[in-house]
Amino acid sequence: MARTILVPEPGGALTDHWQSWWSHVDPGAKIVGRAGDTSLRYTVLADAIADVASADPDTFLVAHGVSCAFVARLLSGRVNLGIAGVLFVAPTNLSGKDPHARLFGPPLEELNMPTTVVASRTDPALDIDAAERLAAHWGSTFVDIGDAGHIDAASGFGPWPDGIALRDDLVTRARRYVRASLLGEVSAQRWAF
Repeated sequence: MARTILVPEPGGALTDHWQSWWSHVDPGAKIVGRAGDTSLRYTVLADAIADVASADPDTFLVAHGVSCAFVARLLSGRVNLGIAGVLFVAPTNLSGKDPHARLFGPPLEELNMPTTVVASRTDPALDIDAAERLAAHWGSTFVDIGDAGHIDAASGFGPWPDGIALRDDLVTRARRYVRASLLGEVSAQRWAF
């Protein structure tokens, strides 16, 4: 079973949210940070993720909303965190008015690991075309899940087994990436095996 760190959106409600459900049904999943905490400190959350990942290498991150920008920024600025892959769900417009988006800033570079961006055609936080461009910038596989709002509790996402299936697909791709890396076969395919 893959070790999974769930990174909620700052200021968002976690009650009835798919991340809360996921943490209850998957014994390998842990939520870091508090969704309702609007005074999120970048360094505190970064340290919490690093602590969990260093204790269990080959950890997968699942970030929601503005936390996607935070995780991308974290991974572009650190090496050897033990993160094997990231599922970015409903990333938020980084140029918007959300103070957390401005705090985290845009990621600096393509992420050097298998990643997936999941977006909705009706997300008020980021339109689908921008989400697809963001996925291309990060070197991520892109998944359009149709009319799903912000992919949160308000949009009807409590239990979300498809999220776990997307993480499982990411785990498979990460294993292929590691094998290819060991054999010197990693190329510009961007890990979309």
